[in-house]
Amino acid sequence: MLAEESVEFNVVKGSRNDITKKFLTGDINLIFPIRKNDFPGIKINYSDNVYSQILHIASNKENIRNMEALSGKILYILRNTGIKKSIQKKLKDNNVIANVEVVDDLKKYSNQIIIDSSSFTHDLNYTFMIGKVPFTVFGYNRESPDLLNKINKALEKKYFCIFNNHKEKVEQTLRKEKFFYSLTTAEKKYLENLKEINIAYEENSTVSHYIPESKSYGGVLPLVWNEIAKDLDLKLNIINEPYEGWDKIVSRFENGEIKSLGVAKFPGRENKYIFSNKLTDIHTYKIYKSDCKENVDSKIGVIEESIEDYISKEYYPKENIIRYKNKVELIDALKREDVKSILHVNPDLSGISGYNSEIFYSFPINLAFNKEDIIFKNIFDKAYIYI
Repeated sequence: MLAEESVEFNVVKGSRNDITKKFLTGDINLIFPIRKNDFPGIKINYSDNVYSQILHIASNKENIRNMEALSGKILYILRNTGIKKSIQKKLKDNNVIANVEVVDDLKKYSNQIIIDSSSFTHDLNYTFMIGKVPFTVFGYNRESPDLLNKINKALEKKYFCIFNNHKEKVEQTLRKEKFFYSLTTAEKKYLENLKEINIAYEENSTVSHYIPESKSYGGVLPLVWNEIAKDLDLKLNIINEPYEGWDKIVSRFENGEIKSLGVAKFPGRENKYIFSNKLTDIHTYKIYKSDCKENVDSKIGVIEESIEDYISKEYYPKENIIRYKNKVELIDALKREDVKSILHVNPDLSGISGYNSEIFYSFPINLAFNKEDIIFKNIFDKAYIYI
């Protein structure tokens, strides 16, 4: 880029810490990559934004998977990165009490817990994403705007896309390398012989939903599967028909026609299936008319064979639960006041004029696999962590 803009330059290479020091003393004039808040209180001229990166909590030995696990820990960040305040705010927002210490060389603390962007944490064993860092830019410690003007024009012309495409390819390669390194010999052999898998999605839930306009599925679960299949070179076959009954889908899964299902890990299911690690939490909502007063004989509506059907049994007498075949029948029953309230995973159903919703029950969602699929289940868990 600099050569194309006819800029004469010498490249200085060194450790991140050494380069930073030379930039601050004026021995180096142009530095990349840095962030606009890396040197608070020091006058630096910056280029336009180039790219953004993921902020990771990372360690070689400490397997940190959530913010709560940081309580009482010491977290190390690099000097001149300007992220201490944002980290402390993140901890406070999550009611976590931990110490944040600034150091000159993060490599010395890689067996402890460090916080940095994905560029510098990719080779550590355990990483946990906590957000994004401010945009990466070129920093220039001289007054003349000529160089930065040339860089900004070059970025706008084509190099913004080049930098971002390169960053994405590098990060994808690093993630895949980390994943494949984690596989056992048996898992690698299994993957070599696996070319395609059959998947089924729920038609109307918070983890997957059918989009008639594009004749495709959206939601958390399709997003996860699409990313993992792409990096594992797997062909995904979505084999269930829209609005197919859930009981039929479960039957096809148990017969081995479908590789896995996104389900809640309810009691009884663990005897039948094996489960991945948790993917996410979802809520079941109670939806009712704003002036609705329930009494002991009030009826509640659910879709039969659904998650809400299972949950309702824990809280309502059997005779008070009215089951419907699909969402349309469920909403019609509520409007006719055949039931005083309904349970559903989609709170937007309360958008019907005059209805309210409140969280009734929260539960984790996992992927269920048939018991003979233990190797693929383990592969999926590793792919979900690393990819």
